[in-house]
Order: sequence, then C-alpha cells, then structure tokens
Amino acid sequence: MEEMKEIIDERTVEMVIRAIGIGVPVAGVLVGALIGLLKKQFGRCLLRGAGIGSLGLLVWVMWVYYSWTVRYDPNTGYVGLHKVSVLLINVVVFAVVGAIVGWVWGWFSRRTLTVRKTNCGATASFGPFEKHGSSSETEITAG
Repeated sequence: MEEMKEIIDERTVEMVIRAIGIGVPVAGVLVGALIGLLKKQFGRCLLRGAGIGSLGLLVWVMWVYYSWTVRYDPNTGYVGLHKVSVLLINVVVFAVVGAIVGWVWGWFSRRTLTVRKTNCGATASFGPFEKHGSSSETEITAG
C-alpha cells in the first residue's frame, strides 16, 4: 500500500503566496501606468494601480503572520493550530485588517463622485474604476 502524501505542501503554498506578494504589486503598478498613459491621467492611475497592487503585499504579510501564529515548535512543544486563543486572535486580527481595508477602499471610492447626464437620465458612478467619457459630467467631491 502506498504511503499517503499531502496534496499541497507548505513549501508550495509559501512559494505561491510569495509570488502573489511580489507579482500583484508589480502588476498593479504596470497596469496602472498603462491605463494612465492611455487615459492621459498617468499619476492618478499609477497611484490607483499601486494601491490595488498593495493588496498582494498585504496577502503575503497576513500569510506570514498566520504561519507564525499556527506554527509548530518542536523545541518548546508549542502548537498554535490547536489553541482556541490563537483561533480567536486570528479572527479578530483578520476582521480588523479587513475592516481597515474596507474603510480605506470606501474612503477612496467616495472621494470623488461623478454624476453624468445621459439620454436615459442621470447616472452616478464612483470608485477606483470610474469611466471618463465625453458625456456631460459634473464632479462632486465628498467631504
């Protein structure tokens, strides 16, 4: 009978998360710069791309934190994965980080609200993926 092996080992996951931590920020900056060149809003789009790309770095940082909290230390016998306190702390930390990311995303999304008049009436769009067209636009800045 064959010995059972893990489908995905920790080293593979580390490599993928590290690639996300490096690749997503680089891709965010490159895509932001490219869109900025096409839309002739280089600085604004570059910053948006860098901001969105920084989420990849955040994924890597949170993975390193999680790996540290659930680690197994054979010298001390510490096993974080089996402790309820570690689980509860991780829930709180990830919820707080998610709330902060959501608040920052919302703040940037509400910074500029663009109202467009179209043939069908007025439509509003806001957020990092605003469309800038040739339609009649009125810009309203929040707060």
